[in-house]
Amino acid sequence: MKNEKGFTLIELLAVIIILGILMLVAIPSVTTYINSSRKSAYVDTAQQYIKAAVNVVNQGKKVQFYDEKTLLLMPVGHNEKRSMVTLESGGQSPYNSTWYMAYVGVVYNNESYDYYFMGVDESGQGIKLVKQDAMEKSAEELVLAGQKTGMKYASKLHTEYIKETAGNATTHTNGTIFCKDSSNCTGTAWTQIEAEEMLTDAGLVKTVDGNKVYSVDRIYVCQFDYCPKAA
Repeated sequence: MKNEKGFTLIELLAVIIILGILMLVAIPSVTTYINSSRKSAYVDTAQQYIKAAVNVVNQGKKVQFYDEKTLLLMPVGHNEKRSMVTLESGGQSPYNSTWYMAYVGVVYNNESYDYYFMGVDESGQGIKLVKQDAMEKSAEELVLAGQKTGMKYASKLHTEYIKETAGNATTHTNGTIFCKDSSNCTGTAWTQIEAEEMLTDAGLVKTVDGNKVYSVDRIYVCQFDYCPKAA
């Protein structure tokens, strides 16, 4: 007759303890890997939106834009009712399918267009306004948490845009304009500190010999369906 001996209580406890230790070691590594993958996917999605925006600009159907020193913001996302640029498939945030706000920025430099992206989802993960070629940086540097409050001026722009598209504000037909100096353009004066922080992040405001040099002095937030030449 065979001796069918099972595990003792002590042996079972030892196995459970070992498994617990392995989980404690593995879970942070897996979490870090998942988060890094999501950040990479976030940047990939932003780049896809930029490429789609380039096509819209090149077609010239929704955008007629030749003003210099103007940052044009095109709303993008998977909500066709609020987005000027959508993707054929995907386009959601890897962290949260709902975008709190997302824009592709366009600046005309008298010869060609420079493209930018900024966006934040409902979970607070976001990318501050960044130029297209700077998106080659590490996704860890680009995608930051807490951006629903971190991107204050962008949030203000977005709030005004939502009010406009909902028909509750009467600022500008086909878009909302914010100006560094409202006496020089038909728009609302921007809040200097918050606006300059956003523009500095993108290299659109630089300090040279102690003086600030502005590459743009107007921010034009397009409507979702059309963005004409700024007034």
